[in-house]
Amino acid sequence: MKARSTFGALILAILSARVAAAQAPSPPVSVADLIGMTLFGSDPHTGGLELDAHVLSPDGSRLAAVLQRGNLGTNTLDFALVVFPVSDAPGPVRPDTLVTMSTPKNDPAISSVQWLADSRTIAFLGAPAGQLPQIYTVDVTTRKV
Repeated sequence: MKARSTFGALILAILSARVAAAQAPSPPVSVADLIGMTLFGSDPHTGGLELDAHVLSPDGSRLAAVLQRGNLGTNTLDFALVVFPVSDAPGPVRPDTLVTMSTPKNDPAISSVQWLADSRTIAFLGAPAGQLPQIYTVDVTTRKV
């Protein structure tokens, strides 16, 4: 009987904690929170273009994605080109960040991502701070830009 009352007290404590957590007010979303959100795609005006938000390699083994985030500390848009392995293995998938670029303008620093036929090289249009857009390539194995 003692084990049953201990179990009941444990369940009551868990439920009380859940009710208290549900009633606690969440802090409001701030402008800084919105600016610092990570978005998929390169278009800073719409939160990403569907064309380069994610691009599958020709052999289907990798997925490239453009991520963007506002940075209030530097007053820039920070972009990253990341690659995810595509596999059936269970467990978390960790992206590999290949290139990062920032821009003080509302124009994308990384856009127009395309895989080359070798499924190892990615071409993209890069426009880091203070530079005109150029075509870059990056090898996903060596990470050489």
